Amino acid sequence: MQMKQPAKMTNSYGCKNEYDTLKRVIVCPPTYMKIEEIINETQKHYADENIDESLASKQHRQFVECLQKEGVEVIGLSAQEPFPEQVFTRDIGYTLGDTVIVTKMGSEIRSGEEQVLAEWLKQQDIPFHQVPDHPIEGGDVLIDGQAIFIALSDRTSKEGVEHIQELLPAYEVVPIPIDRSYLHLDCVLNILSPT
Repeated sequence: MQMKQPAKMTNSYGCKNEYDTLKRVIVCPPTYMKIEEIINETQKHYADENIDESLASKQHRQFVECLQKEGVEVIGLSAQEPFPEQVFTRDIGYTLGDTVIVTKMGSEIRSGEEQVLAEWLKQQDIPFHQVPDHPIEGGDVLIDGQAIFIALSDRTSKEGVEHIQELLPAYEVVPIPIDRSYLHLDCVLNILSPT
């Protein structure tokens, strides 16, 4: 498995929906992944045994190899010890249309991860918008053409949703309240095709 280290990107980027062919993705290995504080229902079930880093790293390598086999360019961010949840890169940044957004994290344990991504984007000269004040994690955001569905959850605030609507006025932003026991909207549903 050969994962690309952060290097200058030359091609365009964008995301119009959740089901088109994935061409490029940023991942982070689970080197420091562990349950330091229980942040969702799933982690409650694994808190005693915690994370097997060796197994998680093996699974991550297999995941990367599978993506690469399908022609996806996989870019790896360096794992950093202070961020045990950094492996979940979808939450820290996402692209809506041609706008790259770096989020404000909704949980203190994840605070700071967004700066790692922001620094990488700056190094690549990729323009991005950083959400400054209101949490809106990527797992709560689904795009389908001109519609953006955003969960109101423990990780995404009403003000965060309003911020995205102001930032992207050409899109219809649809807030979806979800039960607080679900971590993110993408744990509840996803959009698989135009129909």
